[in-house]
Amino acid sequence: MATNGDPRSVAGHDTVLTKRVVTAATFGSTIEYYDFFLYGTAAALVFPKVFFPQFDPVAGTILSFGTFAVGFISRPLGALVCGHYGDKIGRKAMLMLTLLLMGLATVGIGLLPTYQSVGIVAPLLLITLRFLQGFSFGGELGGAAVMAVEHAPRGRRGFWGSIPYIGSPIGLGLSTATILLVAVAVSDEAFIDWGWRVPFVASIVMVAIGFYVRLRVTETPVFEDLKQNREVVKHPVLRLLRTEPKQLLLNTGLHLGITVTFYMTTVFIISYLTATLGLSQVLALSAVLIACACFIAVQIIAGAVSDRFGRRKVYLVGALWVAVMAFPYYLMVNTGSPVLVTAAIVLLGSGIYIMYGPQPAYFSELFAPSVRFTGFALPVAVATVIGGSTTPILATALTAWAGGKPWGVAGYLVVIGLLTAACAWASRETLDTDLTADRHQEAARSSSPSGAEPGAA
Repeated sequence: MATNGDPRSVAGHDTVLTKRVVTAATFGSTIEYYDFFLYGTAAALVFPKVFFPQFDPVAGTILSFGTFAVGFISRPLGALVCGHYGDKIGRKAMLMLTLLLMGLATVGIGLLPTYQSVGIVAPLLLITLRFLQGFSFGGELGGAAVMAVEHAPRGRRGFWGSIPYIGSPIGLGLSTATILLVAVAVSDEAFIDWGWRVPFVASIVMVAIGFYVRLRVTETPVFEDLKQNREVVKHPVLRLLRTEPKQLLLNTGLHLGITVTFYMTTVFIISYLTATLGLSQVLALSAVLIACACFIAVQIIAGAVSDRFGRRKVYLVGALWVAVMAFPYYLMVNTGSPVLVTAAIVLLGSGIYIMYGPQPAYFSELFAPSVRFTGFALPVAVATVIGGSTTPILATALTAWAGGKPWGVAGYLVVIGLLTAACAWASRETLDTDLTADRHQEAARSSSPSGAEPGAA
């Protein structure tokens, strides 16, 4: 197999091309995260009143978070479809599709009529558009990471791979800042009436720019090698299930700690601070916004550190940090102090981004190039269904059941952190892996008497 898609060292590598690709992946991911997380903030603050006004506040919030969960349920479908075609026709084409779908769905949400205007049709349309958002996001997350890592030099994959993922804190920060600016600029009544729509409709500008930027990037050299050597498999999912069932399960557990903790420190915490503790929306949104700025640095540093010490060790640190910080997090949040609330989100959330930093390189290196897009995207999407879709609902219900006390939720975080750490411990180290190599294919060749390549699945 050709190896020009897997640079051996930083020396001689086309850094200009890497920067261009990483910029395109980061810009597109930022837009995807902005659109996806914007819904989460609106689900906590606005949608119970706009789409479920006939219910009491707690029931309305749970129903609103239920529509939020739809975006997670559709993510595995997006991961399967985009992963399949990303491994068959290329990474770039799928990234163009995911960006377009996300933009159309988000603008559509901003233009929806209210329950008061059209009745049950309004929440049904909301659910449909949220489904499209989830489908798009299911393909985007793995695709952008694989695109960046496959263009990166061998010794810097952790660093370059972590950069597109800063689309997560940047997108979250932008969505939070936009909601915050509109909430401050208009009255509470105007915000519920029309102000919340502005951030959704405004995303069309960013989508147009992101689409143009992605048009200018090239396909990854690793995938070009696959096509040139005729090693593109017919059914990537079947090949993946046959060769990597254990790693698919482990990767699901590896991402579970990220997704559960993330939605605890973003969507649920906004609802908890405002509805349970009675703090202002401005305080809740500002705390999340400040934390996002810190997470960018944590993530890039963690990715770079993994280039030296290994992906697995860094991932273990992040997972254990979540377990250790769970109870102190809620002790600090319950003080209601703006400084301590912000510090709590930064401290617990740092565990997420310590794991997020090495994840693009780690998950890409764990799978063969012919199934890499699918192998990356599918377990991430499944973990998000298990953890992300249920976290805001479960946390809200547990808090209400405990009379407003968060200790059940904190215990849940400890369990999740330890589970993710166990999955990291059981996974293999991948530092310095050849991205163009297929270890299962090579093992089959070596065990074959004739040395012939086995048929593709």
